[in-house]
Amino acid sequence: MLLLAFLLPLAVYLVVLAHINRRPRAVLVSGPWDFAGLLFAASGFLLLGGPALLSSLSLNETWRRFWLFAKDEPGITQDDLLLTVRIVLFALYFVLVVGGAAFLLWRRRRMTAIYNVDPAVVETVLGQVLERWQLPFVQTGNVLTFEPEASAVPAPAPGAPVPARPEGTPALTAAPPGNLIERTTTLAVDVAPAMCHVTLTWDPADSLLRREVEGQLGRALADTPAPPSAVGEWMLLVAYSLFFLILLGLTVLTLFWLFQH
Repeated sequence: MLLLAFLLPLAVYLVVLAHINRRPRAVLVSGPWDFAGLLFAASGFLLLGGPALLSSLSLNETWRRFWLFAKDEPGITQDDLLLTVRIVLFALYFVLVVGGAAFLLWRRRRMTAIYNVDPAVVETVLGQVLERWQLPFVQTGNVLTFEPEASAVPAPAPGAPVPARPEGTPALTAAPPGNLIERTTTLAVDVAPAMCHVTLTWDPADSLLRREVEGQLGRALADTPAPPSAVGEWMLLVAYSLFFLILLGLTVLTLFWLFQH
C-alpha cells in the first residue's frame, strides 16, 4: 500500500510536466514553484515512507534492544523510554523535512525554469537584449557577470532610428530608463537540449536586471513556437504506466481482502 502511495503523487506530477512540455509555447516557471512540484512528487515518501521507516526502527525487536540498551531509571519503564525515543525521532524527522524544504524553497528564489523551449532561442534573445541595451558583461563558461560601474544604459538620441531586426527574430521593446544594475549581478544559464529545458540562476535573486530581462524573454518566447519534442509524450507514457500499476495494485489488494473475508 505504501508503494501505491509513493507512485500516485509522482504520476500526477508527470502528467503536469507532460502538459507543460506539450504546449505550443515555452513556459517560464519561478524556482520556488518548480521545486514545489518536486516536493509534491516526493510527498508520498516524505509523508508516509519516512514515518514508516521510523516506526520500523522503534518497533523492530533488534532496534528495540538498541534503544533500550541502557538500564532502566527508577520510575521509568522500558515502554516509557521507547515512547520517548519515538517522539524524539518523529520530531527530528519533522524538523528536518520542513526545515530542509523551507531552505531549498528559499534558495530556489534565484532560479527560473523555462520548459518546452529551444535553448538556442533563449541564448539568442538574451544576446539581443544585452546588445540592444548595451550592457557589458564578463562571460566565464555559462556564467555572465555584470558590474554596476559599466552598466549605465545610454539614452537614445531623439529621432534615432530603431535597428531593423531579422525576419523571424522575436520583437524586443526598448531599454528601460535608468541604471539596471545597482550591484554586481551574475547570471548562470544551464541548458538541457534533450529535455528542451533551460534554467536561469541569478545572484542576487531580486535584481532589477533580472526582472527586466526575464520580462523581455517572456514576451519574446510568447511569439516563438516551441520546438518539436517527444519529451511530453514520454512523460505522459510513464505517468499512464504508473497509474496502471496503481490501479493493478488496488485491484489485487481488493481481491485479496474479499477472499480473506
